Amino acid sequence: QSTHFRTSGAKTKVIIIVQGNSADDMVAYYRGIASRLSPEDYDNIGGMAIADTCIGNGEMESIEMLRAAKMISEFCHDNVRKHLHVLGVGSISRMRPILYLLKSGYLSEFDKISYDSSSHTSTFQYGLLKVNGTCRSIGTNKTYAVDKHFRNVYNLFHDTFSEYVTEDQFIHNIFGEGDGDWKYSTIK
Repeated sequence: QSTHFRTSGAKTKVIIIVQGNSADDMVAYYRGIASRLSPEDYDNIGGMAIADTCIGNGEMESIEMLRAAKMISEFCHDNVRKHLHVLGVGSISRMRPILYLLKSGYLSEFDKISYDSSSHTSTFQYGLLKVNGTCRSIGTNKTYAVDKHFRNVYNLFHDTFSEYVTEDQFIHNIFGEGDGDWKYSTIK
């Protein structure tokens, strides 16, 4: 990817995704990627992302991921330290270690730290409501509450949705026929 971006003149930067079952695994994973990079490749690298896919999604796992990032920061190329992205972390309990370690200076090697959370971005699709900092299910089948939730979604984005579908078509796209299970439906 880095080679392609360089040879095509792209301004896009690669974010190296690092994963593993422990901090040591993540360091080994990173070393494996770095061993395949040429010095020129780093011109098109803008940072790294640490993922909780293998390690788990608790507070201790967040700390272990950050420990891996710290260990990598001690020997990686300067461009990798430009941006640390923490994948899949958005709950308050998972953010606390990041904030504490950032404030303490433990993560000072990184110019910028960002995060994302699919629970925040997928709430509408999964019929969840954001309540008191967490996601609460409003059901998995078409009920009055779930129907009302998705009608509220339609109304929230009415200006855009109305160009493509009516409110009833939107609801039909989510639930299908009858009392369908919306969980695996595609929202068009």
